[in-house]
Amino acid sequence: MLRKVIIALIPLCLFLILWLGQLVYIEILTSRHGGEFEGLYTQTKMVVGMDSLKVMNYSNDTAKIYYFSSRRAGITINFARQNGDWELESWNTVWSTTGSAGNFMWPYWYHSIEGRVVFSVFAIPATIIYIFVFVMVIKKRKAKN
Repeated sequence: MLRKVIIALIPLCLFLILWLGQLVYIEILTSRHGGEFEGLYTQTKMVVGMDSLKVMNYSNDTAKIYYFSSRRAGITINFARQNGDWELESWNTVWSTTGSAGNFMWPYWYHSIEGRVVFSVFAIPATIIYIFVFVMVIKKRKAKN
C-alpha cells in the first residue's frame, strides 16, 4: 500500500521539483546579471513603470528578460549584445491587466490572472484527487489490519 501512495505522489513531487528548480535557477541568473538590465525595458519606447525583472536566460551574446509590474503587465524582452551594450532585439507582452495580452509566464504563473485560473482549474483539483487517493489507501490499509 505504501508503494501505491508513493506512486500517487510522484507527479506532484515532480511538479514541485521542476517548478522550484526553475525558480532557483532564475533567481541565481537574476542575482548575477540583473543589474545589467535595470531600466532597459525603456528601449521598447512603449513600456513604462516596470517594478521588477527576472533573467530567464543569459549568455555572453543574448539574454531573455522578464519585466513585470504587479499592477500592470508582464513583458519579455530579448536582448543582443552589440558593441558591448545590450540592445533590444524583440519584445512581447505576456500579460496585461488591460486585457491586451492574456498568457502567463512559467514559472511565474501566479503573476497574471490567467495563470491563477490555470492553476485553479488544474493544480487544485489534482491536489484534491491526490489527497483523496492517499486517504483511501490508508483506509484500506487500516481495514486489512
